[in-house]
Amino acid sequence: MAVVFIDGTTIRSFINDELQFSKSIREAFASLDVDRDGVLSRSELRRGMEALRLLEKDFGVDVESSAEEVEALHDAIFEMFDRDKSGGVDVKEFGDEMKNLLAAVADGLGRCPVQMALEGGDDSFSFLKQAADLEAAKAQESS
Repeated sequence: MAVVFIDGTTIRSFINDELQFSKSIREAFASLDVDRDGVLSRSELRRGMEALRLLEKDFGVDVESSAEEVEALHDAIFEMFDRDKSGGVDVKEFGDEMKNLLAAVADGLGRCPVQMALEGGDDSFSFLKQAADLEAAKAQESS
């Protein structure tokens, strides 16, 4: 687990760095594309969203959701990513929607830095951690 300070500027810098952001998207997509067919199925994308643990404990308070509510949430997320309604999410759709989601997080944070504990190991990806790492690397280069 890493603890980082991050704000909207950090995230915007990451998504605007086309080379680094594209690399991160390709790596994340590849880790989700279990069957290696170049398209994320509903179940593959769902596994990725479950890894974010959106429906687990929030500051010690259990979030109760029925199976139907959870299914509806995952269906809505899939529909957001599947922009061409093909029944699968390609790497471009995945990247475009992740950019939109991260931009929304950046807008929400603005210039107000927050401290975040980000989980991640060698086999996982965290776009927020990558954003923080990229900013740290740029700061180190300029020193």
